[in-house]
Amino acid sequence: MDGMNSQCNHCRNIARKKWGKDTKYKAQPRKWAKFKLGEEEYEQYFIDAGYKCSCCGVSKDDRRLCLDHCHSTGKIRGVLCTNCNTALGLVHENTSTLGNLIKYLGDK
Repeated sequence: MDGMNSQCNHCRNIARKKWGKDTKYKAQPRKWAKFKLGEEEYEQYFIDAGYKCSCCGVSKDDRRLCLDHCHSTGKIRGVLCTNCNTALGLVHENTSTLGNLIKYLGDK
């Protein structure tokens, strides 16, 4: 123990992993509510995408997937992995910036 926790690091890590498995689906209803969707409607987006990212094609087995939406309209665009969704957010969904990044990569 490190004096700050009631468990040693090993036991705390085991408890965290168990908590994550036990609560994996408990957080889902919040996601449905965020998009004003029912459980089946929410799940249908992932089924339609084949449980793969619409940009890079990574599967749900390799990376967590999420529903991407437009922040100004709230409209759901599709299923993305967390990396692709983060990338869009980092460039503020600006297509000009994305185009410049593609050009930059092509020039190098």
